[in-house]
Amino acid sequence: MDHSSYQVGVLINLPEELHYLIAPVLGCNCRSENEIFAYLDQITAEQLEEHAVIAERVLWNNHYDLVNQFLDEFCMSQYPECAKLYFYFGLLDHADLKFDSM
Repeated sequence: MDHSSYQVGVLINLPEELHYLIAPVLGCNCRSENEIFAYLDQITAEQLEEHAVIAERVLWNNHYDLVNQFLDEFCMSQYPECAKLYFYFGLLDHADLKFDSM
């Protein structure tokens, strides 16, 4: 098993109010659009509901702006865990889960 997928790395530097994202981001472990589609192909209804709750929390608290600020500071090409964070929101988007007010 690849334990690097569970390493928090620079995600520990997320604002504290975003720490609820760390476990799902690392659990999904998506680092590309292809991995998003593969994950969504095998996701259970229960897992999808868990992601829906997270997307709703991001939306209600307007946390997506904070995520983008973090990704501006910590480049995903330098930090694999930041790529996972970026692609997690791709996963939410492809699952049609609203997380941004725009």
